[in-house]
Amino acid sequence: MSGLRVLICDDNPTARQILNDICSSFSFETTEVSSGGEALSELENAGSGGQYDLVFMDWRMPGMDGIEATRRIKENSKLSDIPVLLVTAYGQEDIKIQAKSVGIDGFLIKPVSPSLLFDTIMEIFGEEITLTPRASEQITDKSEVLKSIEGSRILLVEDNAINQQVATELLEQAGFVVTGANNGKQGVQLVKKSAFDLVLMDVQMPEMDGHEATRIIRKEPGFDALPIVALTAHAMAGEREKCLESGMNDYLSKPIKPDDLYAVLAKWIKPGERSVPESKDQTPSGEGRDELPEELPGINISEGLKNIGGKKKFFRKLLLEFYEDYRELATEITQSLSNRQTEDINRRAHTIKGIAATIGAEDLMNNASVLEEAFIHDTGDDKQALLAGFAGSLDEVLKSIGKMLTQSGEAHPGGPKAGDGRDIDLKKVEPLMVKLLSNLQEGDAGSEECFEALRNNIKMPERSEYIDKLQGQIDNYDFEDARSTLMQLAGSLNISLGDTHAGKG
Repeated sequence: MSGLRVLICDDNPTARQILNDICSSFSFETTEVSSGGEALSELENAGSGGQYDLVFMDWRMPGMDGIEATRRIKENSKLSDIPVLLVTAYGQEDIKIQAKSVGIDGFLIKPVSPSLLFDTIMEIFGEEITLTPRASEQITDKSEVLKSIEGSRILLVEDNAINQQVATELLEQAGFVVTGANNGKQGVQLVKKSAFDLVLMDVQMPEMDGHEATRIIRKEPGFDALPIVALTAHAMAGEREKCLESGMNDYLSKPIKPDDLYAVLAKWIKPGERSVPESKDQTPSGEGRDELPEELPGINISEGLKNIGGKKKFFRKLLLEFYEDYRELATEITQSLSNRQTEDINRRAHTIKGIAATIGAEDLMNNASVLEEAFIHDTGDDKQALLAGFAGSLDEVLKSIGKMLTQSGEAHPGGPKAGDGRDIDLKKVEPLMVKLLSNLQEGDAGSEECFEALRNNIKMPERSEYIDKLQGQIDNYDFEDARSTLMQLAGSLNISLGDTHAGKG
């Protein structure tokens, strides 16, 4: 059923996002609207060609409720064949009788789970489901199609290290040459310097997002035909249009499914003779075992493996990095909540939502999505309760991974985090940080030179956000904010600048 086109109608943004995330995990194409009237308009504007294959209709909505909206859909000869599922938290018989009287095709009782949603859809369509072919449909003969574009140069612009690793692994396994960029600004610079056959552009990134980066690239002479494909964790109404308006050619929803990725590449890259890199058919190099336990509480192993092409050793590597990078996340978000740093919470929840989906941590993905939506729309939800739910699902995943890794000797809970200074020269970095902090405290415009030296000694993707933020603050002479960012960067590397800060305070 990959590619099923679904319209989600619910006045509650959190409820819409939960349904959207479940649908995205099945590779459905989704659009969201917030009222019955909007649903009717969206369906009618799609035309008689039947753009949508299914509608999820909430029952209780202000103005026009789901039953009335469905009645109008079924009375419209151009729309009447589209199945409508009523989504409700109430299972009373009188509601079902009303719904069936207007032609409702099925029911979903909240809270909706992936398995319930899937089974309900299968009851409606059975085994005779047929979809109109779409541009990014799965490739029927993948090996033959990909062979004609092997060796193509791909620029991957993605700020999250784990997401970047997953996409790079899938691309290199298929014979592509991958260059990575950690944000939109780096992506623009690389496009100007080197020739690429296609750009995969993450939408949400710090400093410069994918939309702005794409607009800048399109303004450059000679880059109007460069294929740019958006990578987005949002499939909400308007998001695809926004990508196209920015100058992007296509989009992929996260987590990226291998077949969808390869189909988009085959669609936009012109076949031709290219130098094919050395095959990477073997599992990624590096230490670590390739065995996996029968189950990992909080993680759907089969789903996670499917997302990365079935590479068990690589999957274990991702789990280890997830464990080391995010085991303090709940505490950090709690601190952000105390400091009312809502933008920071949005960013962290959005990031963890995508990564959790990639590794198959479904409950964590859903809880992160609910948390993100609550802060984006500033709903009246009890945010402390949402955070508690998020922290609980995160704790389950971390304990599960920690137990597996401890048993195999790959990790020691409570030990140092990945990138905490073990892979950089602290003897060089710490003095540079002390000097830079001193310069910033004195409002010294010469901070740029010291910062450049520091940046050259911290080439770590997981620290790029701090580095990029520092760059912008120093360029704008925001020395006070730059001091704060520098202190955060030092803390992430277990470097204490407290004495220096106190002495100059």
